[in-house]
Amino acid sequence: MSSDPEPPPAQQQPDHEPTHEDLSQSALATFSSLRRILLTITPVILLFSGIGGFTRGLQACNQAHGTSFRVVVAIDNDPLALEVHQLNFPTVPCLQFTLGHSHKTLYDKLAEYLPRDSWPESYWHASPSCKASSRANLNHRDVAAGIELTRWTLRFFRNASPAVGAYSIEQEPSLAYAMTSLLPHMRVLDMHDYTSDLMCNRRRLIGSNLSLNLPRVATQPPSAQKRFGRKYGFPDKTLIMKSSFGNTRLASLPTFTITSSPLQIGPHASELVPLRPEDTALILTWSDIQWPEDWPEGRKTPYLAQVVPPSFAQVFGLQIANAMPDRTDYTTAYRESVISSVTDPAHLLIRTDFEFANAVAAVDPQSRQVVW
Repeated sequence: MSSDPEPPPAQQQPDHEPTHEDLSQSALATFSSLRRILLTITPVILLFSGIGGFTRGLQACNQAHGTSFRVVVAIDNDPLALEVHQLNFPTVPCLQFTLGHSHKTLYDKLAEYLPRDSWPESYWHASPSCKASSRANLNHRDVAAGIELTRWTLRFFRNASPAVGAYSIEQEPSLAYAMTSLLPHMRVLDMHDYTSDLMCNRRRLIGSNLSLNLPRVATQPPSAQKRFGRKYGFPDKTLIMKSSFGNTRLASLPTFTITSSPLQIGPHASELVPLRPEDTALILTWSDIQWPEDWPEGRKTPYLAQVVPPSFAQVFGLQIANAMPDRTDYTTAYRESVISSVTDPAHLLIRTDFEFANAVAAVDPQSRQVVW
């Protein structure tokens, strides 16, 4: 006879209302990773945005570190990818555009979302599709197509007028030789160092017009063995994982690279079951992804294979924020004029948005249009 389920534990309420000291410590912890605290938003334009992994990472960066990124438009060739992006980020405008053709047409289109005089204060990122040039494509690999699309993207960034404040690109490491003349800074990074121990050693080429310091931040969550064993009905068995190419390894080790075909997990070759899309997303550090209700399961994994892990985008966003050229921020003389207008400078960081906006507006009335 089954017993009634136990009620969920009641959420503990704080013993007291947060004091100014509590809020101050919280604010300092939030902003401690920033080289400076911007008074304005940082507009972001995303090319090849996909379903939104990079957008989710920048959102997390804002929440964790107090950065001020705002994606003003997400652009992709694929309307289905944009459908998922729109569902997960309903306030971000999406634009379906055939990337890889006219620079001028795209510049004109972007000016509708972000005026040209704001481009020097903006950040542009691109994750061109690696399907053509990926080694996973085996006999269908087209490196020339990958090079052409990547160079088109970099020239688009470099030729923007006025110049863009910061831009970056994420691509297959094998294309590095074709990008050296177009990018001042490039590094090949292992996504395993920026995601979790669930993630495999997936190497990606990261380039930017800025010099970036990207520290390793990998965590150690439960392995696929511990995380998925009970869920898939094998709580007490040693599990293996199988890739779409037929390779196998113990599920206690990092997973294989996510490809268009789902990974499989089970205790034996005859008992393998496909990893569900929500679990594939978990490996990529995107646990709260949403999908259109009418999407079949088989459609989701190919899109997940193209995702930039949000945990990496969070780290990357913080470095971009710290490396961008100085603007109106706390590092300039503007800081002194703002603080001199505030009665209690020590509590500047714990003021509400409204109070802070009033303090800044006393110095610069135009700031009401941009303060965040």
